[in-house]
Amino acid sequence: MDTPRDPAAATPTPSVPEALHREVLVARDQARKNVFLLSHQGRQVVVKFPDQKGRGWLHAWLMRTTAAPMVRHPLPVAPFRLKPPAERTAFEAQRLHALAEAGAPVPRLVGLGDGYLIMEHAGQRLENWTRDLNLPPAEVDARVLAAARALAQLHCTGGWHGAPQLRNIMVRDDGSVAFIDFEEDLSILEPEARHAYDLLQFLSSLVVPRDDGPHRPELTERAARAYLALMGDGPLGPLAAYQRRAARIKRWLGPVRRRLGKDVQRTFGAIDVVEALLRDPAR
Repeated sequence: MDTPRDPAAATPTPSVPEALHREVLVARDQARKNVFLLSHQGRQVVVKFPDQKGRGWLHAWLMRTTAAPMVRHPLPVAPFRLKPPAERTAFEAQRLHALAEAGAPVPRLVGLGDGYLIMEHAGQRLENWTRDLNLPPAEVDARVLAAARALAQLHCTGGWHGAPQLRNIMVRDDGSVAFIDFEEDLSILEPEARHAYDLLQFLSSLVVPRDDGPHRPELTERAARAYLALMGDGPLGPLAAYQRRAARIKRWLGPVRRRLGKDVQRTFGAIDVVEALLRDPAR
């Protein structure tokens, strides 16, 4: 299918009113953290100040290594390092506002302040849902599949995320899904490569959880197919290029796979799902 242009172009973002700005400063002194909830005019909003640490070169290089097979041109490491804090916050606010205007599943931007942004509260993290052993498995599965379809919806609007792991996906009270944390700038990638990179990030975070929960290869494959049912097979080309390179690493490390850390297991689990998709995309 044809991919629309990313709607997050130069769109004016709303500013934080002075009265709300004063509330933010008081609340931050009390919260003593970068991201916190604030009650304003009878509703909950989220205030987000950027992490001042940024991202190390090695982490950025690993991200670049994941994306590199998906494109036909050399990729520098620099775009995978986070922008400076103020620039990063303005970038995220602009993307949130433009994507919401385009109908993408994201929280509404309340405003951009002096070094921070405010957005509507969008519920609980999907990661928390998948960790809750008291929830019926069918209910958890339904939320995960809804997230996969929402990622396809985001991509169908011409948007992309950059890090759609379970911790960056929110579940509202009505069961709908919203994506948060739009700090990544993947504009150096072609649209189909951005979508493939997003899908891989989503699958990796799902197949092997960050806690000690069970691995979820079957649910992960179902989620991938739910995504492709809406999005089409455009991302499969970049994923096939990624899989060809990743398969060699998988063969080298396969004998000791279960003794390696979770990050490697997560990568291997996602590769397994991608291989299943490529063998039979229409199943």
